[in-house]
Amino acid sequence: MNAFSSGDSIAPTEAALTQESGTGVRGWLLVLCLMLTIIGPLISAWLMAEDYAAPGVSLLAQAVSTVFGMYAGIRLWLIQTNSVNITKIALLVGLAADILSTAIAVTTDLTSGAVDDVLMQTLFRVAPSLIFFTLSFAYLQHSRRVHFTYVTSTPDT
Repeated sequence: MNAFSSGDSIAPTEAALTQESGTGVRGWLLVLCLMLTIIGPLISAWLMAEDYAAPGVSLLAQAVSTVFGMYAGIRLWLIQTNSVNITKIALLVGLAADILSTAIAVTTDLTSGAVDDVLMQTLFRVAPSLIFFTLSFAYLQHSRRVHFTYVTSTPDT
């Protein structure tokens, strides 16, 4: 017997439809938004304060990539048009900033004579960024929630 054949038909709520269709900023998408808007900037601020005594290109690159990541995360959180593409670009800018900062730090260490730790220092600095970039980019590219939230709900212009 069909549940909707009786006189007591109950329309599903918007929240139930959202949960059923897999849309909205929840789950891993919420984690990504939190990483871009809150956790990542806090980690970046701590690392910038810890690693950079004097301002320079590394500090500027990290600051710009952090602010751009926050902007992308907020757009993603608010489900704005083109926010997935902006977030992908922000992830790429963040990775590039980390690679640039690492290259500058490693070059500085090479000139000071600490050649033996260059590979380990490079791996230690770039690996977390590369992992975060790869996982986040792949998630944005292949997630059904991202697809249903941003692709199917984006109005045609």
